[in-house]
Amino acid sequence: RRPSSAKLRQDLCAKALEVPTRTRGSMRTRPPRAEASPYLDLGMASAGATDSEELARLLIVKAFWPASFGEGRGTEQEELEARNSGEQAAEVALRLNRSDLASAALDGVGQFFLDRGLYGPSNRLAERRLELAGSLTDPAELGDIFAMGAWCAYHIGRYRDAERYADRGVEATMAAAPNW
Repeated sequence: RRPSSAKLRQDLCAKALEVPTRTRGSMRTRPPRAEASPYLDLGMASAGATDSEELARLLIVKAFWPASFGEGRGTEQEELEARNSGEQAAEVALRLNRSDLASAALDGVGQFFLDRGLYGPSNRLAERRLELAGSLTDPAELGDIFAMGAWCAYHIGRYRDAERYADRGVEATMAAAPNW
């Protein structure tokens, strides 16, 4: 069965925006928000409100949106909306039994708190992601989960946990992706 044109639009829009939002550090230059916005608008207009992988991925894009483009940070209101989009994406992902997407969504929510140096709330999100780690196999996601767990634990003075998470991150990524 062929996917609908709306589903293809959602998928393509999410794919086009995942790199400049979630993995923006891998880009030499960031695209302007004005060039990316039409893809988010099109994807969200096609997504509707029914739980789907594409909706979760587009909401994850929205969670990272304010920090992702060359013009700098978004407004406080945009950042609050981004945080809410990340929480919504995590809920959708968990209902779909997609731990990988739930972890990515919680990473987006964490961006809000990390940008403000609020490591207590960041740590609670990191712990939620750590609970998902046992169901994941992607070394990039696992590495990110353990790195964020270590970073947050360190900043709130839980040094043994920070060391343990860092070690687990190395173990999770070295076999599958030693260049990381």
